[in-house]
Amino acid sequence: MKDLNDAMEEIKRALLNNKSDEVKEVYLRNAIRFIEEAQGSKINENQQVVLEWLKVNNGETENPFETLNELREEALYSGYSRAPIEETYWNLTKKEQFELLQAFAEWGLEREGE
Repeated sequence: MKDLNDAMEEIKRALLNNKSDEVKEVYLRNAIRFIEEAQGSKINENQQVVLEWLKVNNGETENPFETLNELREEALYSGYSRAPIEETYWNLTKKEQFELLQAFAEWGLEREGE
């Protein structure tokens, strides 16, 4: 949240009329950097591991529901093989699961826009 607040402050500074264009550009570039940092830190390392699994295993149909079902099956029914994703999957809190779903949805929507 701090990054977004910092970005807002930089934008406010850029909007002041007593600044040169060069100075305004610096403030706006800082704001962009703060926003990008906030976006990049949305998910933790465990979430990132599962997100990468979802991306790789998105399947030929590229159906997000099928991919989520495959993840669930991998975590539930991997048996004695103890799939690498299994422990990471089960260690996610409910909040982290929702954040992960959001990140997966954003990734999918970006791909649809291409």
